[in-house]
Amino acid sequence: MISEETGIKLIGAARHMLLNDLQLIKGYIYMNQMEHANEVISRLTDRLIHQAHLSHLQMPKSSFFLVTSSWFPHPYRLSYSVSGPERNLSECDESLHAFLNLLIQKLDQHASEFTDNTVHIELEAVPAHVYLHVTFEGQLCDAETMMDEMKKTDLNQSLRWVEHYLTKGKSDNEMRWILCLLIR
Repeated sequence: MISEETGIKLIGAARHMLLNDLQLIKGYIYMNQMEHANEVISRLTDRLIHQAHLSHLQMPKSSFFLVTSSWFPHPYRLSYSVSGPERNLSECDESLHAFLNLLIQKLDQHASEFTDNTVHIELEAVPAHVYLHVTFEGQLCDAETMMDEMKKTDLNQSLRWVEHYLTKGKSDNEMRWILCLLIR
């Protein structure tokens, strides 16, 4: 259970994000730029839809962590999505939460603060499995160390590595790091 003080901070962070989006919409409407206003409305709607899908996966710790992590500053823009039919992932909640927590900590440590970085986390449900896809685009300081640390993570029986690779971008500083885990 979270304390009232922490709850108030979290509500404040959520309100701040919502007010930012509403200010953008109002500004675009005032400047008669309806296309931009509609883009912000679509982005806000998508975010709320993914929050709802996430809450239906019956993994409260992981869901709460993902939703609230995107409210706070990181050296990257964090987004997440959920695709496919709803599943009960309650058995995997503890291990998935531990993995996501470690991942965010490592990205906070290793992502460059001087580049435009993005992290997208997707939970994808397919008929037989659920996958966790993580895509980092930008610059990691000491990328090899971070990837080695993540590969050494004890995933227990709930998670299994499927894919893990790094590709260089247009310049030596740009990269795309993709990992995929099978959630059992």
